[in-house]
Amino acid sequence: MTAKVHNIFLVIVVIFATTSFSIPVEDDLTITAKEKYALEQFKPMMTPLMPHEYMQTDIYLIKWLRASKLNLKAAREMIISNLRWRETNRMDTILEEDFSEFENDFPASTTGTDYEGRPLSIIDSSSWDVRKAVVTGKGDQLMRYGYRLMETGVQRVYEAQRRHENVTQATTLMNMKGFNLIQHACLNCISLYVNFVLAFEHHYPGMAHRVVLINTPASFEIVLAAVRPVMSKETREALVIFGTNKQQWRRYILSMVPPDQLDHQFGGNKFD
Repeated sequence: MTAKVHNIFLVIVVIFATTSFSIPVEDDLTITAKEKYALEQFKPMMTPLMPHEYMQTDIYLIKWLRASKLNLKAAREMIISNLRWRETNRMDTILEEDFSEFENDFPASTTGTDYEGRPLSIIDSSSWDVRKAVVTGKGDQLMRYGYRLMETGVQRVYEAQRRHENVTQATTLMNMKGFNLIQHACLNCISLYVNFVLAFEHHYPGMAHRVVLINTPASFEIVLAAVRPVMSKETREALVIFGTNKQQWRRYILSMVPPDQLDHQFGGNKFD
């Protein structure tokens, strides 16, 4: 890693770590006059096509309208494409599948919440050997495991909404300690990262409140360079990146998440 790239990475870290971008829940639940007019036209058009009750709600439909900049035709095409993707990938039953093999090798927790009640996903990327999965022919299964993690988080959002809680997005924390450039920079590995981001962008618009990376090495910039162009503005603005300064990232995380929802690697006391 050259000094130039390293310095660029540090600038990126400072920008993301010191700026607040994500949409407050109040703003996410408030619609403008233009959005209200578009929703009034869009909802009768789409409701008969929706297979699930949560897909018929205003908060679900408005996210697609916002993603399409209130273009009804584009929003409709996006939703139709999403429904096809969900059917092709059997997303309605993915939470019932056995991923025990990947749960051991690619640890993640999807049971916590932040201070605002948003579902919290915690991923220990430090022990994820993506390259090994790819070279052993398990790349597609790992991608599906990623789909399952995304679906778990968003379904928890919808469950909270059914309980009439003001929850519209989810929070994700990732520990990047030990990220190995050689292991993760293979072409197929980079492709997997890009496809994962694309899946999130195309099928879960507006669902990220924060995606916080800690202990991120400068070498991760090669992955960021690949995935940043396919990110929406909203996802880029939800991304917060920290290096190895524990005091900085611990203070930031604990401002969002109660310590009893975090284990020690994220600065909490969950298992004390």
